[in-house]
Amino acid sequence: FMVQTWIPGKSLILNNPGWSISNELFFYASFPLLLPLFKTYKQIKAQGFAVFLFWLVSQLFFLNLIQSSQHYYLYLPILHINSFILGVMAARFFQIHSRALTIYSIALKILLLAMFVVALYLFENKNLHNGLLAPLFALLIYLIARGRDAMTRFFSRPLFQFLGEISYSLYIFQFPVWLLISEYR
Repeated sequence: FMVQTWIPGKSLILNNPGWSISNELFFYASFPLLLPLFKTYKQIKAQGFAVFLFWLVSQLFFLNLIQSSQHYYLYLPILHINSFILGVMAARFFQIHSRALTIYSIALKILLLAMFVVALYLFENKNLHNGLLAPLFALLIYLIARGRDAMTRFFSRPLFQFLGEISYSLYIFQFPVWLLISEYR
């Protein structure tokens, strides 16, 4: 029934990556409630600070959970809605703000990729599925989607689209396949 992440200690039963499907079901159910918040460009600007503040508070709360011994709460959908709300806002901004980006988008993409590498280095061995990098991802996705540069054309090739389409199924089935293979090793 996709409710395992609402039950502390049961988030990773059967299939470890399945916690994300349970969260997504919650997000899809909440989507109609969130969309009216970002109907116009003016609303997006007005809600932007609130979304950033919500993201920041959720990060502080998440870090507190990681430092405590209550790790079984880390998979609760409500703790991951910060990334979803940020994504909804970014998607609406993309739909409303249709201007193509200039050559500066290449420099911004390279800067963002460098920031990802630095963040991954700084937060090595930390639990990063809490939305900490969501603002960087949102900006990078926006820049790639709006860009008309060589990097965007390169990653728009059919091979990369295919890899993007199959990547989620690989993520979901990695654990059962690993269990099957390790059982017969």
